[in-house]
Parts: sequence; C-alpha cells; structure tokens
Amino acid sequence: MKKQFTIIASIIATIINFVNVQAQEMAYAVVTPYVFAFNPAIAEPVNANPAEALDLTGQGLYELPTEALVSNAEVIKLDSNLLDKISVSAGQWSQCRQLFARHNWLEEFPEGTSSMGSLELMDLTRNHIDALPASVGKLVSLKKLIMDLNFVSTLPAEVAQMKSLKELSLRWNSLKSLPAEVAQMSSLEVLNLTNNSLTTLPDEIGNMKSLKVLRVNYNNIQKLPASLANLAGTLKILDLSNNPMGRQWISEVKAMLPNTQVIF
Repeated sequence: MKKQFTIIASIIATIINFVNVQAQEMAYAVVTPYVFAFNPAIAEPVNANPAEALDLTGQGLYELPTEALVSNAEVIKLDSNLLDKISVSAGQWSQCRQLFARHNWLEEFPEGTSSMGSLELMDLTRNHIDALPASVGKLVSLKKLIMDLNFVSTLPAEVAQMKSLKELSLRWNSLKSLPAEVAQMSSLEVLNLTNNSLTTLPDEIGNMKSLKVLRVNYNNIQKLPASLANLAGTLKILDLSNNPMGRQWISEVKAMLPNTQVIF
C-alpha cells in the first residue's frame, strides 16, 4: 500500500509540475508582447572614457546642476530622473555627440539643442513631449532621433532640413498624419512609426530613395499611395501588420514591392 501511495504521489507531483510549467509558458507568451512594447529597444552610447562622458542617471534631478551645463562631455546621460525641462544655451554641450534623457517628465523638446552642432544621436524615450519644434531642422548633424513612448501628434515641415538623419523612431505616439516634407529627408534609412493613429501615408513617400525599413504596424492604414512602388529597388522591410487593410490591398502591395519583405 505504501508503495502504491508513493507511486500515486509521484504521478500527482509530476502532473502539478507540468501544469505549473504550462501556466508559466502561457503567461510568458501573453505578457512578452506588452513587455516589448513598453520596453522598446533603445540606443546605447558608444564606449567613452569617463572623462568624455557625463552620467547623471537616476539622481532624482528636478533640474540640471550648473556644473552639468558647462560639461564638455561627448556622451551625456540624464536617464531616469524627474526633469520636466532641459534648456541649453548657445555654446553649452558643444562637444556632445550623444544625448540620452529617457524616462523623465519632459513636456517639451529640449530647448537650445539646435545649437549643439556635434550632436549625432538623441534619445528621448518615455517622456511627455507632444510636438517637435521647427528648430529641430537645425540639427543638421543628427543621425538618429528616438522619441518612442511620447505624445507627439504632428511633425513640423522643418524635419525636411534634417539632411543627416538616418533613423527616426516615433513608436507609441499620437501621429495622425505625416507632412509631405518628410519625403525630403534624403538620408533617412529607417522610419519607425509603430502604434500611432495614421490612416494613410503621404503620396510623396515614394521619393524617399534611401529608405530601407518602414514600420507602420499598429495604425489605422487602409490603403497606401501608389508612389510606394518607386521604392521597389531600395525598401527592404515594410511592416503593415495590424492595420485594417483588405485582401485586395495586400495583393497589390506584394505586386508593387516584389523584392521587399512585406509583413502583414
């Protein structure tokens, strides 16, 4: 009897363990997309000597100390603070190439950064910014701008002046449309507009001959401009998943871009 009880207990334990494992796997499968969505891949700074980097991450700062504003660092990290404003005067941070101000309470695009002639990368993920100023067009050296998880609803026509920009990420914002001038961003290779409120793309998008990756998944796009066919030789990835597009449009897009990886 004791042996039978041991066998039964072992079987029950095995079943419980199996159920627990299955439950964990199911939970992981459900939660993972949301974890990814709210913890998007973000840019990391290049390796820099301590003397070339200013790291004020997680200092509980409500405002920047004076000594920080006069820094000559090439990499400035202000992540995970309580900053609701960043204001830079002409001549300050003139050596800065990479600026990180993720996980703050910024309500406006950092003021005065247009005078930072060396700036190549700016990451403002997870703030409360609802618009980009016209002065953003003066960031002529900027190559990568990340503004995921903000509240940006419009882009200024001046984005066309950002001739060096190669990557623009505005995931999880409030964009309803794009200005036609975005097509004049001649160096742009990656445009990520995942999870906005776009209903269409500008007809001029077919002029973006440098564009290699276009992600507009999780929007309200029902049709695409015919000019997209002009990108058949350059566009490598087009993500249209989770848009209310009919079967007819899916077939047309595939025919329009035969050499592009189209994701539905």
